[in-house]
This record gives sequence, C-alpha cells and structure tokens, in this order.
Amino acid sequence: MKIFVVGATGGIGREVVEQPLAAGHKVTSVARTPSDVQHHHEGLQVVQGDVMQLESLTEAIANCDAVLSALGIIGFRNNPKPTTL
Repeated sequence: MKIFVVGATGGIGREVVEQPLAAGHKVTSVARTPSDVQHHHEGLQVVQGDVMQLESLTEAIANCDAVLSALGIIGFRNNPKPTTL
C-alpha cells in the first residue's frame, strides 16, 4: 500500500510514518522543510509542500492509496491567537 502522510514532522506524525514503514508499506510524506522529517527509510519519500496550498500536494498524492493526517498546532492551549489550520 502507498500511504501519503501530512504532519510527519511532529511527535504523532513521526509515529504515523513509522508504523506503516515497519509493516512494509511505502510512505510519501510532505513537509514545508523536508529536512525536518527525521525518518530515513528506503520506503519513505519526502516531498516539499504546504498543506495550505493544494497544488503543492497534487502530484505527490496522485498515486497513493490512503491519506493520513497528523496535523496539529503546537502549544494550542497556551497560544490564544487564532489559527487558519
């Protein structure tokens, strides 16, 4: 199975990437800064993109069987500013 993951640079996202890789699946992860993705695995492809800009995801997501989202906001409880996420 080919799985597309958004939010792979956070704590939950790292786990969401690790589990399918361990099960033998292929994973494509999107990150604004690909070097922030800490996994290095032959089944992992990291692409540069922004979830707020659909066109940056279209090509990478096209051949995937599933999409998993691990998006979150760091420090949400302590940050009263509104978010667009």
